[in-house]
Amino acid sequence: MANFQVKALSGLGAIEVAGVQLQKAIVRNGTEVVGPTVNDSKVDAYVDKLVPVTRFNVPRVLSQSVPAGTSVVKGTSVDLVLVPPADVNLGLFDDSHLDLQTRTIADLAPILDDSQVSLILNKYSDAASVSQADKEILTGKLASAQVNVNDSAGRTFNQAFNSLKGAQAFL
Repeated sequence: MANFQVKALSGLGAIEVAGVQLQKAIVRNGTEVVGPTVNDSKVDAYVDKLVPVTRFNVPRVLSQSVPAGTSVVKGTSVDLVLVPPADVNLGLFDDSHLDLQTRTIADLAPILDDSQVSLILNKYSDAASVSQADKEILTGKLASAQVNVNDSAGRTFNQAFNSLKGAQAFL
């Protein structure tokens, strides 16, 4: 394994990687953008006042203009729609469970962070393959969050499982 030492030098200048100094180059629309000179003590004071961003406020990709898995040539523009999980409600997912449609990813965090739920969601790729014992565990966890899972339209185990799998992708 290579031994790399990365060290940022004064402000926005050069970067040293394993003894070789590289000059940064920010290019926008074919023109190099020259970074401003900053006052390090003011930057430090500013950073000290910042509040950490919670994981549900860090945007995730909700959709993109090129279908996932599609090969594109270098330089192809791909538009991404980024949304914080706190703003994503499960009603955006196809065939989501009725009791989950107005809930956000953040609302479901207590269920998704549960070790048993996480294990089950990672173990199965589709609802049809979930064992009866694991179905009972998931159904119980959902019931504690006022999610009614039964055989009625819009409230099936398949819809609940798929909604949780979709939500899990945003964690």
